Amino acid sequence: MNAWPQHGAQVGFAAALLLVAAVSAPAFAGTALTVGKASATSDAIIPVNVGDELGIFKKHGLDLTIVDFGGGSRMVQGIVGGNIDIGDGAGTEMAFVAKGAPMLAVCQSTGPAPFLGVGVPWDSPIRKLDELQGKTIGVSSAHSFSDWSGHQLARKFGWGEDGVKTVAIGGGPGPASAAFRTHLVDAAIGNTSQFLAFEDAKEGRLIAPVSSYEGDVASGVLFASNRLIATNPNAIRAFLAGLPLAFQRGPAKDLNATYHFTFTGREEAEATVVIANKGLRVAEGHQGKADLSLVADSETWLRFLRKEASLPVALLSRRIRLKGSPRLLLAFGRCFPS
Repeated sequence: MNAWPQHGAQVGFAAALLLVAAVSAPAFAGTALTVGKASATSDAIIPVNVGDELGIFKKHGLDLTIVDFGGGSRMVQGIVGGNIDIGDGAGTEMAFVAKGAPMLAVCQSTGPAPFLGVGVPWDSPIRKLDELQGKTIGVSSAHSFSDWSGHQLARKFGWGEDGVKTVAIGGGPGPASAAFRTHLVDAAIGNTSQFLAFEDAKEGRLIAPVSSYEGDVASGVLFASNRLIATNPNAIRAFLAGLPLAFQRGPAKDLNATYHFTFTGREEAEATVVIANKGLRVAEGHQGKADLSLVADSETWLRFLRKEASLPVALLSRRIRLKGSPRLLLAFGRCFPS
């Protein structure tokens, strides 16, 4: 058995670290963040506006500038251009990471997509999804989640990759309403709520939610720019604060252990993590007797989380030191999967 945490555990650690970097301690006082949204009104994305309006982010010392984009690919362009710190989009944008976009997917915020629906103009004869073969479907932008959902519909019904034609019309109710009135498209994929509103105005009808033919997909995903990741001075504390958000009770069912973390170097911190009875407790300082103690240079630890450093090499160079069984570190990693 491999004695070191696997890739999934590393991604889970990084997700916890970066997710809470936006909402944790008052140490972030005065921090300005620019958040780019792939859609102005998507149910999976709108919570960032709610949190901003309620002053939740300001309470944690964050000053947000929120920018709406007409699709995920346009949001990614904002990150590539260095104008966006956090991207709020969907899992389909992870394809841009593979192509070299300077960002990292750090959190899946939603799975299935009942909030996204397939709608048609009010006077359309189309009543069911299986009547859309060969039709033109309006989506927010090319390579967006709505674009992928259109082609996924064709694949689901066995029509092949080109079983439908998708056309970028922009995100939000305005472009969809205009496309319906002019019959530019036969159908559109957008917010379920917007099609229900169209029904009241007799502009359009909802056929079905996207979740009726898609399963548990990453319909909502948060992205952090590489620049933000590299320059965040409070990342270690964010990592510690984020553990409860990433913790999975299932893999922890047979684990009862106390971990002492000591971070040195640029950012110093001590913490105790107790996993017992399928529960997690994180406390400042060292408490109780540790089953595994980890002492790490903070910069090296962050590089390890970002997959830029090898744990065995860090151990050999003593930038990360363990006291106790390495298997306990492996078990720890399983509790925070990607």
